[in-house]
Amino acid sequence: LMLALAWVYSAPPLRLCARGLGELTTAVIVTLLVPWLAFVLQRGTIERTLPLAVISPCVFQFAMLLAIEFPDAAGDAASGKRTLVVRWGGDWAARVYVAVISFSYLALPLWVHFGLQPRIAIATSAVAPLAAWQVTRVAGGAWRDPERCESVGFGSVLLLITTAVVELLAALTG
Repeated sequence: LMLALAWVYSAPPLRLCARGLGELTTAVIVTLLVPWLAFVLQRGTIERTLPLAVISPCVFQFAMLLAIEFPDAAGDAASGKRTLVVRWGGDWAARVYVAVISFSYLALPLWVHFGLQPRIAIATSAVAPLAAWQVTRVAGGAWRDPERCESVGFGSVLLLITTAVVELLAALTG
């Protein structure tokens, strides 16, 4: 599945990266399927709760891709690259950004109910102030401002990496 999705991400005829599906494809491959495969290869077992641990990083990867597309929207549109920001427009993409990050935190108790280890949910929650700052900035229109737009992308990268690191540390210390 990873190889097939990676191939159709940029290869014709599907070329998902230019059709508004590249962001979701990338998030699924990089932050869901790769960690899952690594876990299975190292442990030799498939655990049903593993996808619950990678939902937040997967969501944050998707949001990060939206954030880094904001400053490129005009160039992408001119070159025919139909990213989600180009297809939806910046306002709508910003609302989706806010919604998916908010959903990720609001859903943590549900994921714990379904088997996510509480220490991983707590570790993810520790990064909530950064997420709240990002959500506030994007909702406030920072993505429109050329002087703040790059920092929105950087903050999104930081949110993804920090969440992955704290979740990993929580898993290793449990």
